[in-house]
Amino acid sequence: MSLTTASPPLTGGQVGLVSCPFAGPSPVTWPLADRYRTPSHGNAPWPRVSPENRRLLARLDVLSLPDVDQRPGAVPPCPQALRDARTFVLSLPRRLVHPPDIGLADDGEVNFLWNNVGLHIDLGFYGSGTFSYYARDEDGKEYLADECRVSDGLPGDLTTLLTR
Repeated sequence: MSLTTASPPLTGGQVGLVSCPFAGPSPVTWPLADRYRTPSHGNAPWPRVSPENRRLLARLDVLSLPDVDQRPGAVPPCPQALRDARTFVLSLPRRLVHPPDIGLADDGEVNFLWNNVGLHIDLGFYGSGTFSYYARDEDGKEYLADECRVSDGLPGDLTTLLTR
């Protein structure tokens, strides 16, 4: 199933629309942020997604739109990097005390940045099925890792920092 945008390019604070062709004669259109609404019926084909994490997924949808990052020389993120980032969001705790800012680096990295009082985490996806991160807590303790498998999610120490 392919998703196509049904609205002009977005500017700050706007919610775009996504069209999804189903078996019927016309596509169904809904706001990007509503794509991850948990269905009210049982046997849902996707996990329950908290409102906070739905907002993160919607941000990734915006970053995946063509021409969203028009800086000269910037490399757009590869589709796999965006998929890895979405998978990562779905593995995050349902209640994050500190949600990240999500952006794109010039080299195509999808970047998650937590820069709160006493907490700094810089985490990135390149589309290799892995992520790397650097973190520093309020006591100055540093955490660093490369090539963490996306399927493993965030390490326990960092999850504790984000949920306390």
